[in-house]
Amino acid sequence: MSFLSRTAATSLITLAAASPLQAETLDVRIGYLQWVPDQGPVLSNVIPEPEDAGLRGAELAINDNSTTGKFLGQTYSLQNTVADSEEAAIAAFDSMRESGLELFVVNAPASTLKTLTENAGDNTLIFNAGAKDDALRTGQCHVNLLHTMPSYSMLTDALGQWLNQRRWDEVFLITGPTEADKGWADAFRRSAKRFGLEIVEDKPWTFDADLRRTASKELPLFTQASDYDAVVVA
Repeated sequence: MSFLSRTAATSLITLAAASPLQAETLDVRIGYLQWVPDQGPVLSNVIPEPEDAGLRGAELAINDNSTTGKFLGQTYSLQNTVADSEEAAIAAFDSMRESGLELFVVNAPASTLKTLTENAGDNTLIFNAGAKDDALRTGQCHVNLLHTMPSYSMLTDALGQWLNQRRWDEVFLITGPTEADKGWADAFRRSAKRFGLEIVEDKPWTFDADLRRTASKELPLFTQASDYDAVVVA
């Protein structure tokens, strides 16, 4: 995420050069807070996301903004915390706010993000960089919260359009046991209706086997009862 695009920076530099007034110095301090619960094992052919991916992205944005901002008298700095629990994440957020930070990029589950927004002051602005939950954009929408992360509905709408375009209209839906899995599945059911897809089977995944070893054996047996064009696994 970048707070100042290169195009905008170029325009501002041009205006500053044409103006006899000296631009005021601007010091932007940003806090990056991350707490990502253990996602469990993944299939052997799936490359897991690096644990520090969000932090590295924030650092890249800070460096990019600092490069263009120095011509305008703007400086950007990042204070970061990667927490190992929800309690530690909340404590780190409070500590950052007490130090004077008002801008935050938060990569954390929706429940943690909701707690942070409720504890935030009127001048605190939080950018959601991790939670896809639809409720954060509807009933639990907060005045201090902006989203850089697509929601479940946005992602499943894209999938639904793609399946419709390919004319894979009959879908076998498998839902996992976690809250995130159920969020994906609920969003896909809405998208299926929106784009004219038929969910011919809607089954929860109840196996306890390690799919890194048994996926090639379990999935064909689990999905063999119906005719379908595609399998969607939430």
